[in-house]
Amino acid sequence: MSSFSIKTILFAAATLAPFARADTQWVDADMKKLKDEDRHERFKGLQFLGSRGPHGGLNGLPVVQSFKHPVPSGKIPFRCLDFAKEKVEGTNQPHCNMDQLEVFEVEYTDCPGRSIPICRCKNAPMTIEKIAEEFSKVSPKARQWMKSISARPGGSCSASASGDHMFFNGDCGGDGAVYLHEVGHALDCAALKDDNGDGKKCMSDKDLWRQAVIEEDTCVPDNYAKNVWGDNFAQFSVMAAYHHRVQDIYESFAGDGGLECLRNGLNLAIEMTRNIFAREYQTCDEHSGFDDKAKEYVCTTSEARAQGHCDGIPDLPAPGADNAETLVSTELFGMSQRDLEIFRGDMAHVWETTPVRKGVAFFA
Repeated sequence: MSSFSIKTILFAAATLAPFARADTQWVDADMKKLKDEDRHERFKGLQFLGSRGPHGGLNGLPVVQSFKHPVPSGKIPFRCLDFAKEKVEGTNQPHCNMDQLEVFEVEYTDCPGRSIPICRCKNAPMTIEKIAEEFSKVSPKARQWMKSISARPGGSCSASASGDHMFFNGDCGGDGAVYLHEVGHALDCAALKDDNGDGKKCMSDKDLWRQAVIEEDTCVPDNYAKNVWGDNFAQFSVMAAYHHRVQDIYESFAGDGGLECLRNGLNLAIEMTRNIFAREYQTCDEHSGFDDKAKEYVCTTSEARAQGHCDGIPDLPAPGADNAETLVSTELFGMSQRDLEIFRGDMAHVWETTPVRKGVAFFA
C-alpha cells in the first residue's frame, strides 16, 4: 500500500467530489455565473493592502507578545508530518524527514492558557519566531480558529489552508494578506458557520452571501475571488480586516475609483466580522478551535509513548499496514468535503496562473 499524503486525499476526492454533493463548487452554477459573466475584478490581487494606509497597512499591525514551548520529540502534528513528507516536485525526496521537524506550542498574551502548535522543517526559511510574530497580527478572535501552522522549504511564498490548518511553502515573510486569507477559510466554515438544516454550513455557501455577491454587486475583489466560493469569502474577509484594523476602506479608496461595485458583499463581510476583527475585541473566546487540540497530534516513536509524551493521542500507523491509509484519512486527517474543495480550488488557481509551479499552494 502506498504511503498516505495530502495529495492522496486531494486527488482521490477531486475525482469523486462532483458526485458527492449536488452543490459542490466544481459544478456550482453560482460560481460558474461569476466566471461566465467575466465579472470585473476591482484589484489585481490584495497584497497591496499590506502596505497601504497608516502604519504600514495590514503588514504594520501591532505585534502581540508570545511565548514558545518546545514539544517533546516523537510527538508531531499529523498534518505537519504529512505536509513535510510530500515529495519535492520532480524528485523522489520529501521536503524533510520526520527527524528534521521541530514543533513548538506558541501562546499569546491576549489568549492566555491557549496555545497553537507551529511545526516546521528545520530547513524552512520561515522560523518559528517569524511565523509566531506575523500570526500575532491577526486578531485573537480570528486567530483562535486555526488549529496548527506548518512550514516547509519552497521557492516564492505560497500557502494554503485545510479549513482550520495553515500551511506555508517558502518564505511568506510579513505578507499580512496571506495570513488573513487563510484564516478567512476558518471564519467561513467554523466561526461563522450556521447549520440551519439547509445542508450548507459554510457562510459562502449560503444564499445570503451569494445573492449579495452575484445579484447585488457588479465586481469582485480580484481574480482569486472567482476561484471557488471559499476563496471568494476569504478575499472579502481580507478587505474586512483592513476596514476594521487599519482604516475605513471606503475612505481609503474614495479618491481611487471607489468600491461601489462590490459594496454589498463587502458590507456583509464587514458586519459579519465586526466582533472578530474590530479593535475592541482583542481577547480570545472561552470556546474556540483550540479546545480539542489533542487530536492534532500523532505519536511517532515508542520512546515518546514510554516517556508519557503521547497520552491521549494515537500512534502513527506503521508503513504498509493494511489500515494505515484508512486510519490516517478518517480518524486522524479527518478532512471535510469543504476542506478538500478549498484545497483543490487553491491548486487549480495556481495551475491556471503559474503553470511552472504546481502544488498545494496559494499566492504563488
